[in-house]
Amino acid sequence: VNGQTGAVTVETPKQQIISLTTSSSQDVNKTTVINWDEHLVSGDSAFSHSTGNSSVLINETGTYKIYANIYTDTNNSRTNPSFYFRINGSEVAGRSGSSYARNASAHTHTSTNLEIVRELSSGDSIDIQTFQEANSGTCNLQNRRSIFTIEKMAR
Repeated sequence: VNGQTGAVTVETPKQQIISLTTSSSQDVNKTTVINWDEHLVSGDSAFSHSTGNSSVLINETGTYKIYANIYTDTNNSRTNPSFYFRINGSEVAGRSGSSYARNASAHTHTSTNLEIVRELSSGDSIDIQTFQEANSGTCNLQNRRSIFTIEKMAR
């Protein structure tokens, strides 16, 4: 630059991510918060999470991509649990689409996805709330098939 020479160091931002799953089935066809007890990827300073807890605590202010794939099964007809993210206990935009299971002709499994990008502050907590949208009966979140991931984005 401007006739100067020498070594240039370019720092690549560190990707910070936490990804969780669960080792046990949980009934999600009711109002409840999903508990996550297995870390698939963790250890970054941007997050805190204790196994068996529903919330992930944000330790660093920034922009975050929050996403989940929820996989369920049921033996009850016409269950349709729905899911949404909560920040500090309050629902935010990004409710899931249908998780409708007919329980006919072997249609007992469903999956749905949620994804949002949000500016978060240190101290914010994030979890996933469930609620029954159609017929009653048990609809179980499948262990090790559902994943909740939060990624701090470089800006």
